[in-house]
Amino acid sequence: PRGIAKPVSVVGAGDALAGGTLAALRLGIPLAASVNFGTVLAAVALQSELAVDPDGIRAQSDVLRAVEKANRLSQA
Repeated sequence: PRGIAKPVSVVGAGDALAGGTLAALRLGIPLAASVNFGTVLAAVALQSELAVDPDGIRAQSDVLRAVEKANRLSQA
């Protein structure tokens, strides 16, 4: 997505892309929107120095905010 700062680390980004895309598809979301969701999750992963967040999985609200931000930036 546009508006993403320089990546901190690429570790886990591919997994986030695949996992996010597949999870969205499993929920019945159309392919293009599912890929967008996976891409946003990969962008979130790129901003982390760690492969796994020591505080656990991000809250769903954090992920959804990231998706909304990416959608706004892509429409600008």
